[in-house]
Amino acid sequence: MESQDKRLGKESARTDESLPAERNRTDRELADKRSSIEDEADAVVQRARSHVGDVLEAARATEDQGSHGPE
Repeated sequence: MESQDKRLGKESARTDESLPAERNRTDRELADKRSSIEDEADAVVQRARSHVGDVLEAARATEDQGSHGPE
């Protein structure tokens, strides 16, 4: 019968072997999630810039119309 110390040693060795693989898998998943979040943030910023451009264009048009009126 195998001693408890030998069983724990084998279990510890298996754990030591599986940890790097688990870390790599977790790192890949986190990198994918971060990339997805960054892509979404970029899209939000692009929509905001577009909206600001539209608002600025409308404000300039309004100002141009007002500055050509009678004084």
